[in-house]
Amino acid sequence: MATHGDIERTIEIINTRTDDINILLNHWNENQNNDRYRQDFNNHTNDILRIFEQFVDIINRTPDNRYLRLSTHLYHNLEWLLGNIYNMLGDPNDVNDSRHQLRSEIGLLDKTQRMTNMMNILDAYIIRHSPREVILPPPPPSSGGTRKYKKSKKTRKTRKSKKSRKAKKSVK
Repeated sequence: MATHGDIERTIEIINTRTDDINILLNHWNENQNNDRYRQDFNNHTNDILRIFEQFVDIINRTPDNRYLRLSTHLYHNLEWLLGNIYNMLGDPNDVNDSRHQLRSEIGLLDKTQRMTNMMNILDAYIIRHSPREVILPPPPPSSGGTRKYKKSKKTRKTRKSKKSRKAKKSVK
């Protein structure tokens, strides 16, 4: 999975699998009471999350930044999926919600925790391997103007000699 083509194919797989979960979520409202649908939802999402976990494991064990783009892409897909799950099915931790029983039957809390763990691992990888921006301190405040170019020594000597000549003339 080290070449550019391999990474592109992996991103396509991630996009396809993300769409698969999203399709299942889109049909949730009409099929949530169907046992077969819930079983398919549970199995498909577990299979897809296992694939994502394998990608995350490979990415995390890589000592360099070759998977930086892939990790960023997977992170955003997981974040998007997690947002959709919360929007469609509510917070899995909320036991007072009427949908809690259905959510627990499909193991939604486990799935969201797995997704959050993957996102944390990917986030650490992204931080570890992102190029560092050098933040320079602001320049010190100037008291007047600043010279862009240093004047030559000859100019300064000439100026000094003129000043000293003027001073000598005024003393006389």
